Amino acid sequence: MQNNTIYDISLIGYMITTSSDYNTIIDGTEYNSTLYGLLISDGIHNNVSNNVFHDNANFGLVIMSTASAYNYIGNNTIYNNGNYGIGLINTTNNELEGNLVYENAVQGIALDAEANGNNITGNTIRDNHNYGIYSYGGSFNNTFNGNYVYNNVRGLRIASSNNNTVGSNIVYNNSNYGLEMTDGDASITGNFLYDNTNYGCHISGTNNLMEDNTAYQNGIGFVVASDEDTFTKNILYNNTQYQLRVIGDNNSIYDNNFTAYGTQIVVNASAHTNYWNTTYTCTGTNIIGGDCIGGNYYSNYTWADTDADGIGEIPYSLYGNTDYLPLTLLSGNCNNDSDCANGYECISWYCQEKEATGGGPKIYVSEESEETEDTNETEELEETTEETEDEGSESQTEIALFSNAGNALEELEEAISTGDIAEIISKTGALLMAIADDLDNLLRYVFLSLEIYMWMIISMGLLAGYEYWKHRKITGNIYMACSIAFIIGVVYVLYGG
Repeated sequence: MQNNTIYDISLIGYMITTSSDYNTIIDGTEYNSTLYGLLISDGIHNNVSNNVFHDNANFGLVIMSTASAYNYIGNNTIYNNGNYGIGLINTTNNELEGNLVYENAVQGIALDAEANGNNITGNTIRDNHNYGIYSYGGSFNNTFNGNYVYNNVRGLRIASSNNNTVGSNIVYNNSNYGLEMTDGDASITGNFLYDNTNYGCHISGTNNLMEDNTAYQNGIGFVVASDEDTFTKNILYNNTQYQLRVIGDNNSIYDNNFTAYGTQIVVNASAHTNYWNTTYTCTGTNIIGGDCIGGNYYSNYTWADTDADGIGEIPYSLYGNTDYLPLTLLSGNCNNDSDCANGYECISWYCQEKEATGGGPKIYVSEESEETEDTNETEELEETTEETEDEGSESQTEIALFSNAGNALEELEEAISTGDIAEIISKTGALLMAIADDLDNLLRYVFLSLEIYMWMIISMGLLAGYEYWKHRKITGNIYMACSIAFIIGVVYVLYGG
């Protein structure tokens, strides 16, 4: 059977059963029925792509039985089904890729009853009413990679399962938690976990690896309730309660960045025994850009690094445990913009100067390049000055008279758009001061013009006096008026200007 179109059946829209292998269903068909949209039972190497499965009473699409394997489910849209969007039950080595799975009543994607060796990659799973992805019932050796999991009640949960890989997923804005691993072991690497209400990730079990994950703006970044885990190279910051909470034993926790803001707590660790640093070595780059690896970076660690190797000399105490090699920021290094001076920003662990326009970081260059840059800036300034002078005094005066208030008005309009009352009040005051400055410039301009006119009147008075003295060609009244004008002009220039 190949390229079949069968739908709107009363119970099952489409069924692939025993000895029905290597089918390709790429037909854009919509499947809805009173039970399953598509059921694959005892079928292998089937390709199901570019279909829509919706409003089925139970599963949108389900693959079940150990005889079902190596099926490809790709680029389908699966929504509003009464139970799971996609179910993998007691089936192995299937691939789910690029599917959009949303608004299903229970799970978006479920793996159950020893569904082993499956690859769940690049799917978008959102707005499902319980779990986005749920793997349970002893489902081993599955890979969850590159999925977007958001706006579900719970993001991704793996329960009672071993040897699973969870990597490079983006899990956010789930109303309970982002990722939970219970009673098993897994490799959890390179995930972004943020804006989840309770915690970004909660781990229990044993022998888990948590590496290169980033968790922020969750209730708690990570909860490690497991034993003998490795927790390294993770960045946890701005989580509301704790960046990391540890309630397990014998975990190795090193080379992580724990940054808290305000009243947030950096690390909450119980009296269990854990190891917060590894062996001191300076053969690689640590989590905050230093040359030596030892313990972790804690944003509330304030002791000095006297030998400037990026490792603090005073140990960091953690509720009965100790980090003997806490990381510190070297001179010029930074963890975020607040560690840098005004006009600088934190880029790749270094304070770098901002561009004057705010358009991005300024890369440090050699002294020779800096001199060349300064020379270019001087030449540009001279060229600009010459051009400005050529524009004439009229345009210069216009700029001087009206630019202050215009600039202040633009800043006030920007403050009004943000709705910040304090900023609006501040910018209003600045506008009034700018108007006063412009009025002062205007008066100076007027008085300058008057002075020029007065010199003209003085010249006219002198000329009229000369003509009257030499030729007697103007009347006495005109001579008197010019004399008075001459006197007024002299008095203004001497005392009024």
